[in-house]
This record gives sequence, C-alpha cells and structure tokens, in this order.
Amino acid sequence: MSELALTRAVAGGGDFGEIKEALIGLAKKEAKVVFRTVALHEDMELPNGTVQPVTADMIVCSGPNKGKVLLDYRHIGRGVTAPLRRAWAAGDKEVAARLELKKTGATEWVAAQSPNDDDFELIEGFYGNGSKVWASATPLIAGDSVAAGGATSDSDEPPF
Repeated sequence: MSELALTRAVAGGGDFGEIKEALIGLAKKEAKVVFRTVALHEDMELPNGTVQPVTADMIVCSGPNKGKVLLDYRHIGRGVTAPLRRAWAAGDKEVAARLELKKTGATEWVAAQSPNDDDFELIEGFYGNGSKVWASATPLIAGDSVAAGGATSDSDEPPF
C-alpha cells in the first residue's frame, strides 16, 4: 500500500438540484444578473451531447434575490456558457444579462440574454464598478459560504 497523502475533495456550494431550481426561479422572473467568468474548461461529453463548461460567479441585480450570489459555479448549459465564452473571447469577464426561462419538450433551462437598454441601466445602477456588491453579497443558496469579494482570476488566458 502506498503512502500517498490524500485529501477529500472540497464540497461545492449547494447541491445541483437546489441550484438548478434557484436559477429556473430567477429566469421565470427574468432576473437581471452579472456573471463574472472565472475559468473556461475543456469540452465534456454528456449523454445529450458535448458541453463547454464555464465556471462563473453570478450576482443578482433585481427582484427579491437582489444582492445574492452564486460563487464559483460550473455552468454546463449552452444558454449560459455560450454568451460567457463569447464575452471572454472579446476580453470581457464581467457580463450583464437578463435570465430567461426556455423549454425544450418538458425540460426547462436557463438562457443568459442580452439585456435591453432599461435592463442594462438597472444593472449598472445596482452594480456600479462591482467592488461593493461582491463584498456585501449573501448566498443565493442557503448553506453556501460567501467569501468577501468572491473568486477571481488574474489570468487573461483560459486555463486549458
């Protein structure tokens, strides 16, 4: 038997079911949010096709969950990952969006849509330069820990 120093994987924030339910609830209300992209990941094969995961922080800028965050969450849905990847490619890590509920058959999913002018003004009014809102954020999912300022990355290149 080898003498490897093992450590347990650190549990992620919240469980997938709770997070999906929370995101769908936000999308039903067309919540305005800001995503802060942390990392892009290599493609993954899932039963329903290839996905391109993106880890991002998200802060809610409107509605009853205003000021709540989901930190360091690995998104796999194309409705969120595609806009974040396009923004990253353009050099933008912070992305304002309006969440929208979509349906394919019986499956509900969330899309990050480009906000209209009024939505963008609302997001800018709440978000400012971002430093204060991240520092005073509370978790979207009960039991998640929120580190002041959230996870950040200084790299300009995706970690492939």
